[in-house]
Amino acid sequence: MTVLDFPEQRTQDHLPAHIDLDSALLRLRAVIAAEVEPLQRHRDLGMTTVDPVIKAIALLLLREGAATAEKADVPVDIIQREVTDAFALPTYEPPLPASASTSELKELEEATRAKIAAIHERFRAVKRWRRAILAASDAGHKKSVIGEVANITPRRVAQLLRERHRRLTPSR
Repeated sequence: MTVLDFPEQRTQDHLPAHIDLDSALLRLRAVIAAEVEPLQRHRDLGMTTVDPVIKAIALLLLREGAATAEKADVPVDIIQREVTDAFALPTYEPPLPASASTSELKELEEATRAKIAAIHERFRAVKRWRRAILAASDAGHKKSVIGEVANITPRRVAQLLRERHRRLTPSR
């Protein structure tokens, strides 16, 4: 398998995120904790002057997370669910129209849940399918064979490989 190397991300102890995602996430959590935990300790001791700093860090992380999610094409409903879960918010339920019957609304609610679940499942399936195509290419299989198995043209396989290359290559 070909491993892409990003010298600007390489240190003696760390592999880039695309090679070792779990370690990259742990490093990010450690950096955030190193900044926030001392502030939280001061706040716990009654030093409220650190509140604006903690809020500024929290808002920066939310903005950066939203920007990163947008660049990664994360669907909005997944972001909404994560934010709702993180802040223990009740899910938004629009008010019921007076003219609709309860059974119709229950059916609509069930159909909506099934649709959202299907969208999430499709998203996961497409992601898995793309990873499998890229892995087959990395393993040295020909584009024509990959295309035949994946039921796509070799040209589409090449397009997927170019997209990955563009995502992983730093812009100049």
